[in-house]
Amino acid sequence: MTIRTRCGAWLATLLLLAGSASLQANTPDDQLIVGMNMNNLLTLDPAAMTGNEVVGIVVNLYDGLVELDPQQLTRVRPALAESWRISPDNSTLTFRLRDGVRFHSGNALTSADAVWSMRRVLHLNLAQASVWKSYGFSRANVDEMIAAPDARTLVIRLPKPNDPLLVLYSLAALGSMVVLDSKTVQAHAVNNDWGNRWLTTHEAGSGPFRLDGWQ
Repeated sequence: MTIRTRCGAWLATLLLLAGSASLQANTPDDQLIVGMNMNNLLTLDPAAMTGNEVVGIVVNLYDGLVELDPQQLTRVRPALAESWRISPDNSTLTFRLRDGVRFHSGNALTSADAVWSMRRVLHLNLAQASVWKSYGFSRANVDEMIAAPDARTLVIRLPKPNDPLLVLYSLAALGSMVVLDSKTVQAHAVNNDWGNRWLTTHEAGSGPFRLDGWQ
């Protein structure tokens, strides 16, 4: 057999093996493979996320107070908050949270978790703090601007005159003010980092999907 013939036979065998291997590489029935650009996916921490790719993941791991209606993106609809009201002077938004919501850990979700999560964004002062700083929130004032009078009530006072409907839309659209399981995140905090390092590759939400592992 000549070298050319041997090479041809070897190549044919290789192609057959490759074809055979591809037939055996079907995705298991219980798995969904999604291809996406990972260049901007540097962290899963909602307070530090940048790029649209991670937003699509975060909003499936966590719940926000409100969300946009996918059929009409100008409409804000209930999510964790079953209802809300705006004060007559447009300075305060008061949310009533749904009862019986639990995080993936099993911990009950309360308005205290919502307060902690929103304060966390400003105290960390990472990428997602910028929008809320434009509304007048800061590390210095956020603790007094956001409160939980009881387990199902969340009160947000605006630091300066603003359109509360615009604030409501930002809460629905951005994904930065989702509610985190404060107990779980604080249990993984290191050197007062508000759990930022741990949340880079973990989650502590109540959303429709749960992250079992990051590889």
